Formats: sequence, structure tokens, C-alpha cells
Amino acid sequence: MADFLLTATENSGNRETVRIQAENSQDAFQQLESKGYRDIVLHTSDAEATIPLEVLESEKISPSDFVQLRNLSLWEFFLFMLKRSYAQTWWVVVIGALVLAYRWWNSETLGVPGILAIAGISLPCVVSIAATLFQNALRRYFKT
Repeated sequence: MADFLLTATENSGNRETVRIQAENSQDAFQQLESKGYRDIVLHTSDAEATIPLEVLESEKISPSDFVQLRNLSLWEFFLFMLKRSYAQTWWVVVIGALVLAYRWWNSETLGVPGILAIAGISLPCVVSIAATLFQNALRRYFKT
């Protein structure tokens, strides 16, 4: 079985990108069609579908995000990674901001807690920059 990514419109009118396991692209298309989907767009060729999409197994990235990543410029990829990184570590940012605010309010120097707070707040940005610089290894598709 191969992994195919398709975008289709449900009966309710919602557009959805899904991952289908099928023998070939025609089978994947027919599976969605038999479920009542319409306006189906196939994003994966038969050759591409032979490469397993383990990244989707973890559910940390949705099929629609995966399709979106295929067409992003480096800047758009950086912003995508930055948004995802901060969304996953928002609690670190909140705690870091509280630590910094407390130290500022009490007129204390940064010290180790302040430095750790700044590191926690800026870590998603550093990770996003590194991911963008090394994006060829992290992204399968590159917009030329």
C-alpha cells in the first residue's frame, strides 16, 4: 500500500486534506469519491506515494500542513516553523516572561533564572532558524 495525499470537498462543503492508503492513485481517488467527496485534487504521484509518510504518523503535522510545506519559500518556511515552535512551547514563553517580569519588578539582575528565561523564550526562534538553514534535509520538496 502507498500513501496518497488528496484534498477534497465534503458533502457539507468543507474542504479537507486527507491521507489515503491505496494501491495506486486511481484507487485513492475512487476511495474518496465513493465516500461522497467531490472536487478531489491529488497531491501525490504514484512514485511519490511509495515513500512512507512517517511524519504524519506522529500527528504533529497534518496532511494539509504537509501539502502546504511543498510550496513555501524559505521565508514562509521560517515563519511556518516559528509559528509551530511557539505554539508547541507557549508555556515556556509564559513562564520565561513571568520570571523576567518578576526580576525586573524587584530590580534584580538577570542572574541564572533570567538567562534561562531568555534562553527558553528564544529557543523556538533558534530552532526555526536552524530548520530553515538546513531545510533541504528536513523538507522533501523545495520551491525553485
